[in-house]
Amino acid sequence: MNPGMIVDKDTLYLYFSGLLTPEEVSDVMAWATASEENMATLLRERKLFDAIQLADDKVFAPAPRRARRPVGRYIYRFAFVLAVLAALTLALRQFTDVFPDRAVAMSCITVPAGERAQVTLPDGTSVWLNSGTTMRYPASFEHSRKREVTVDGQVYLDVAHDERHPFIVHTYLADVEVHGTVFDVNAKKQDRVFETSLFEGKVSVSLPHAEGKRIFLSPDKKLTLRDNKLWLSDIDDYDVYKWKEGLYCFRDKHFSDIVRDLERYYGKEIVYEADPRLEKDALTGKFRIKDGLDYALQILQTSLRFDYSRDQENNKIFITSR
Repeated sequence: MNPGMIVDKDTLYLYFSGLLTPEEVSDVMAWATASEENMATLLRERKLFDAIQLADDKVFAPAPRRARRPVGRYIYRFAFVLAVLAALTLALRQFTDVFPDRAVAMSCITVPAGERAQVTLPDGTSVWLNSGTTMRYPASFEHSRKREVTVDGQVYLDVAHDERHPFIVHTYLADVEVHGTVFDVNAKKQDRVFETSLFEGKVSVSLPHAEGKRIFLSPDKKLTLRDNKLWLSDIDDYDVYKWKEGLYCFRDKHFSDIVRDLERYYGKEIVYEADPRLEKDALTGKFRIKDGLDYALQILQTSLRFDYSRDQENNKIFITSR
């Protein structure tokens, strides 16, 4: 380790943002593994850094012009960061995997319902995480031949180019390997959903039980799990990827699928009895997620005949057709 280098909070935040040189990264990792106290400091600051990243869209937005008390904005900012940090204290698990001659700190971030997050990985890769998504990733890729993350949910990635170190996204169904590219992965084990869409570069998808078999995607293609088979097709609607901008866009989707998405976005259970009248037509539309669940349901009521009520105590929405 460079004896002249001081590892303080500012240095760690530059490290988390991928802004240090390879030599400086080595110094930070040498410092972190030198003592349990240093490793605990790195993990604590990483958790706070991720909380601030998650809160970024809300706490740093310009205040409305009509607001006459600027102090309120700062109180809100402080309160929101504390709230997000409290949520991540439950959802963010930090731990250390021990390998021969080295230790790698790992992070696991879970995005609460109704929120989105943007994280910069140690190699400079930008990752946007959708509501309800969990991602596990290392604090450093320095000593690894591959850059590997594990995802359950939906992520949009802009991967930093590095030919010598392929980037791999592990999901419950398949592994997606990339070499400097922009793509989207939606893989939710609980819902048996898998889809990867490529916008730039090149990716290959491999199944763990089919060793040696790869499916290659070219730009503007997507690979989708449907009827227990993987189907390769053209991307026919780019609006659906605007979730990272806070938009929920759907095209030719049935009511049951939309309800499932709304449950994920707003963290509420939506209960309704299957009714052919609600499922007979495929729907197309869009709305801003921040406008709230009531607004979304009211938009759907313009096309479908149903009423809804709330059970606040049990955090449920009940829908009845009419």
